[in-house]
Amino acid sequence: MTEAERHIATAAPALALGTVQFGLEYGIANRHGKPGQDATRKVLERAAHHGIRTLDTAPAYGEAEALLGRYAPAQQFDLITKTRPGQDPATLLPEIKASLERLQRSSVQAILVHREDDLTGPSGEALWRALRKARETGLTQRIGVSVYAPEALRRILARFDPDLVQLPCNVYDSRFADADMLAECARRGIAVHARSIFLQGLLLMPPTALPASLRTLRPHHERFHAWLSAHRISPLQAALAACRMHPEISALVVGCQSASELDEIVAALHAPLTNITPNALADFALPGEPLINPARWAT
Repeated sequence: MTEAERHIATAAPALALGTVQFGLEYGIANRHGKPGQDATRKVLERAAHHGIRTLDTAPAYGEAEALLGRYAPAQQFDLITKTRPGQDPATLLPEIKASLERLQRSSVQAILVHREDDLTGPSGEALWRALRKARETGLTQRIGVSVYAPEALRRILARFDPDLVQLPCNVYDSRFADADMLAECARRGIAVHARSIFLQGLLLMPPTALPASLRTLRPHHERFHAWLSAHRISPLQAALAACRMHPEISALVVGCQSASELDEIVAALHAPLTNITPNALADFALPGEPLINPARWAT
């Protein structure tokens, strides 16, 4: 058994709850809009019940920060929030304090640069200095970046020293592992959180439900779901397993619309994975960014 096979069979990384669904009508598979405030409260209660400690949010997620301030007690949850896309370094500290006011916290676990271009662009150094000041003054314990492309992360790591990196990882997207960026983060002691695990819910959708704008993906998606059916594996189990095979990933950021959906995710995370091997899942990775980056999907 390889190291990856041992890890996928025995280790379950922590879950972090993504909150974009609380504030925006998010996800290609979303047919119900935002959950109501009562449903949001119930999801958070269920997250605490399952021992989930970390909530991931951002000012760009509509009213999500305000809802967390109302329903996410400090003694139960650590919070990660982000800068605004296109963040002006001169306004970063006031905007962090505005986020903290909405969150009803004096500090958060981490603040991430929401858009990688803000660090790789001409204001990157100034923005990083402002983030370091936020950490030094106790507004956050850790600073980092949310990235979309391995090449951008490589440029960022050449200039900066983040505590935490959030990146996409799923059955169809293994770019960061293939580019050795997960290993590089591990060598540098940088925590890695994986997001886009369900690819906005696309991985869980039957092939017949794919929108016409993604018709070029349908043959590949049909092959994936045929494999799942043949091996009696649920799409949810396979989606989580694709990230579990990477020991460098310490947390999986997952989103849900209801408490029952969160129950399903937790159960799938801890289910036995005897029918899933890293090599089998690796066969479904796609190289083409237009198919694996939701920002590039046609509308």
